[in-house]
Amino acid sequence: PPSKELMKLLIFPTLLASALAFSPSAFVARHSSPLTPLRMSDDPSSQPSLYDEIGFKQEEMAIGLSPVRVKEHLGTKDDLIAKFLKDNKKFDEKRAEEEVMKFMLDKEMVEKYIQWEIKKKEPDFQRKAREENFSDPKVIGLYATWLIGGAGLAYFKNVVAAPKYASGEWETIHIPVPDWFPGQ
Repeated sequence: PPSKELMKLLIFPTLLASALAFSPSAFVARHSSPLTPLRMSDDPSSQPSLYDEIGFKQEEMAIGLSPVRVKEHLGTKDDLIAKFLKDNKKFDEKRAEEEVMKFMLDKEMVEKYIQWEIKKKEPDFQRKAREENFSDPKVIGLYATWLIGGAGLAYFKNVVAAPKYASGEWETIHIPVPDWFPGQ
């Protein structure tokens, strides 16, 4: 059991975090942020906003998600729909658009996808990934275990067991099961 001193140390930050979560400032809508550039005027003759350029309304994207990063690394809404269609052959255009809209509301997933796209652009990415996976002895051991185990089972079944059953040297095993539920 944890000591009383440890419990006292853990209770204070927990209470503080809980109090801050329900403070009125937590519910105040933020109108601008460096991550979410907005149109400076409502004049329709001004340039379109970044949200218009990428094809999403501000409310269609997760809070705190940067449209600049989305445009730079993922492209426009149409680009994302094309990627979803390419990766999911069973999707039609409508389903792909629905999934893109759900995806854009999940900030963590979009950020991870952006990080993946950035990482993919590194020149040595594929070589490093291969080296990381196949330089670990545990991975090589796991592959060897599966290959040897699979081949060993196939050998036993086809070369050892099947001929013995066919010749009658071995009989099938019958385990008597009690009839606990009669009529079934």
